[in-house]
Amino acid sequence: MKALILDGAARGEDSLSRCATWLALEMENRGWDPVQVRLRDLKVGPCNGCFHCWTRTPGLCDQDDDGRELTRQLAQADALVLVTPVRYGGYGSLVKRSLERAVLPFLLPFFTEVHGEVHHPLRYGRKVRLGALGCLPKADPESESLFQKILQRNALNFHATNPPSAFLYGDQSQAEAQGRVAALAGALGGAE
Repeated sequence: MKALILDGAARGEDSLSRCATWLALEMENRGWDPVQVRLRDLKVGPCNGCFHCWTRTPGLCDQDDDGRELTRQLAQADALVLVTPVRYGGYGSLVKRSLERAVLPFLLPFFTEVHGEVHHPLRYGRKVRLGALGCLPKADPESESLFQKILQRNALNFHATNPPSAFLYGDQSQAEAQGRVAALAGALGGAE
């Protein structure tokens, strides 16, 4: 089973990229086929909100950049794990922009009920496990709570529930960080 790991570390956030690599190794040890994508190396423009990926070119964004490849990889993934700095309780800009571009073509323009709410059905009919690894300078319960709520709401777009998350802090030792990464990989489960 394929796991797509979106490494949202900006330039200069090399410790976060190392954690994405540790996560890939942990997931591989659990039977996954992880693909780590360093978003800072891609050219992904912002979503134009034109909905052509729903109407004119179903499943394909009008913009011919690396966002198309992200959608293709997401369509083949069984799990999506976001590795991101936490900004005001949300995802970092690289992850946020990439999700906006990759998820809309992944969905159909119709409506369905998901866990008692109205959402869009999955274009490819496959649920995707979702998880996230957030990085903060220090523990911040308010930001962490907001981050988890955003992750939970995004999980509904994948028709998933209870996405696991873990947080890393700037003052943690390498052993502590690796332990949290391993715990997240464990919470995502093994490949079936």
